[in-house]
Amino acid sequence: MYLPRGQVIAERERIVTFVNEFGFGVLVSADLEATHMPFLLLDGSCSDDAEKPFRLAGHFAKANPHWKALNGQEVLVIFSGPHAYVSPTWYAGGPNVPTWNYAAVHMRGTLRFVSEDETIDIVEGLMQQYEPALLNDRAIVTAEYQQRLLAAVVGFEIAVSRVDGREKLGQQRSKEDQQGVFQALRSSSRNDASALADYMQQCGLGIGD
Repeated sequence: MYLPRGQVIAERERIVTFVNEFGFGVLVSADLEATHMPFLLLDGSCSDDAEKPFRLAGHFAKANPHWKALNGQEVLVIFSGPHAYVSPTWYAGGPNVPTWNYAAVHMRGTLRFVSEDETIDIVEGLMQQYEPALLNDRAIVTAEYQQRLLAAVVGFEIAVSRVDGREKLGQQRSKEDQQGVFQALRSSSRNDASALADYMQQCGLGIGD
């Protein structure tokens, strides 16, 4: 990932927040095959883990051949946050060119497959993150269904060795330029633009304050 000065997500807490919020990522292997899937952040996700390397977990569908040669291999996982087109007409001055503002985190590490019990833990961890009420309703997620699930998925963990995060939000521009872009995004009817404006306001970047 290209990491210009002033656009790096350096704080561990912000990496954790980003991955937890935008946890549907893309796993890319050395042969450039890619699979889209949700990820669960394990070690490194709380203050007690502050000195531990990050670990990611997830599961492949067994019908997806991508998993078959990945045990012990290095992979890249890409997490994308809000992003949107930025018009040069939104800046206070000129000339300018169109651009695209975004936030993203890359995690690189070694993948290993896990046991059936660990796979169930991963599946239930994802449920806990996205719809915890399901864990209390065993009429929906029955023990029988879990066994059928184990026949259809392959659980894995990734020991993360490198993390790169970038926020390209126009924070390097003048206060007037930032305000023009932020207000245009905020007033846009496009969902991607308003989502990016919300993110910028949340992290206090590119809004011209």
